[in-house]
Formats: sequence, structure tokens, C-alpha cells
Amino acid sequence: IKNKDWSYHSYRDFEPESLIEASNQFIKENLYVVRLGSKTKKKLSSKNKKIIDYPNTGLSDDFLDVFLAANCKLYFGGDSGVNDIPLFFNKPVYLINCSLTLLKIYSEKFGKIFITKHLYSNKMKKYLSLREIFQSGLNGCSETHKFLDKDIKVVSNSSSENLEFAKEVLDDINGKRLLTDEDIYLQKKFWSICKEFMPEVDFSNSNLNIGSNFLKKNFYLLD
Repeated sequence: IKNKDWSYHSYRDFEPESLIEASNQFIKENLYVVRLGSKTKKKLSSKNKKIIDYPNTGLSDDFLDVFLAANCKLYFGGDSGVNDIPLFFNKPVYLINCSLTLLKIYSEKFGKIFITKHLYSNKMKKYLSLREIFQSGLNGCSETHKFLDKDIKVVSNSSSENLEFAKEVLDDINGKRLLTDEDIYLQKKFWSICKEFMPEVDFSNSNLNIGSNFLKKNFYLLD
């Protein structure tokens, strides 16, 4: 949409380099990684020929955008409109950098695992727990200025978080994702907090779809 100011969505942005380690993990499983999109702010720095910076090849077009997304083995990336294409074609969609303020949407729309960004309160000098996000009135927030108004910094997933998640995704794809009793307990606690503040939402299909390793390393979310 020409001449539209999209800066209100800038809280969703993240550095493409944060996916290099995760991409290398997929390549170890004999997969190719294709970066999707028609416009990019910067090129990928990887020299691995199995990581294809498709938007910067000079070969991209609208049909090929759809063809690639519709025929992929899996989608691994941010919550962007392009993820609707593999979803429509019944391909597994695994999301990173999701917003903790939009869990209702993720629980209803996506059936696979995802991990979230972190919300850091400059006033409280700490990352906000799930309860604190609900109590602060941030639930449903999807505009950058609303985070800024509350002096909240939106922190993207790190390279190491994306790498750990990629390993879990590969286990899931290959039918090897095993959940311990601790994993199940933490997942249920996470969604029970959501249910407490959004009793009208059916989270029964969202029982086990937060990245297990991510949740274990971010206990603060459950405080």
C-alpha cells in the first residue's frame, strides 16, 4: 500500500541475522533455507549457498513468492502476512518473535509451536511477567506507540533462542519432540494464566504450543 506509514508496526521488526544460526541447523538436516519477501532493509550476511536470500537475487516475483511458501517443508519466521500462504496450503508454521500481547490470536490461528518477544519495563527495570502484561492493560496491544507510551521496550528473540527453537521444531517435524512432566506443567500454567484474564477464550487447543526450552529458560513469564 503506497504512501502508508507502517511505523506503527515497527515493534514486530527483528534483525535477519538472528536467524543465521537457526538456518544452519536446518541445513544440517539437509534442508535449504529461503528468505521470503519482496523488499528488504538489508541483505543477509551468510555465505552459505543453502541459505538463499531470495528477495535480493533479482529473481523474485509475486507468483514465485506464493509458489515457494505453498511448497515449503515448513515456515519458520516472524508473524508476517506471508505466513498465511503456507498456512492456507496446510504447511507447518512455526513462529518466532510473537507478541505476548496477542496470545489470543496465536492460540486461535496457529496450531504449531511458537516463541515470543520479551517486554522490558524501563520503569520497573525488569521483564514483565504474563500477569503483569495483563494487569498493565497491554493485552491486545499491536501498535508501537502504545508500548512507548508505557515505557516498554520490545526485545526480539536472540540468535541462541532461535537456534534452540529450531532444534525443537526439527524434533517436532520428525516426530521426536518429547515433553517431560515439567514441560507439560509449565505449558498448562502458562495457558491457565491466559485463561484467568481471558475467560471467554477457549485455550484448549493451545495446551502445548509454547516452545518448551524457551519456557523453561524464561520462568519470569509465570511469576
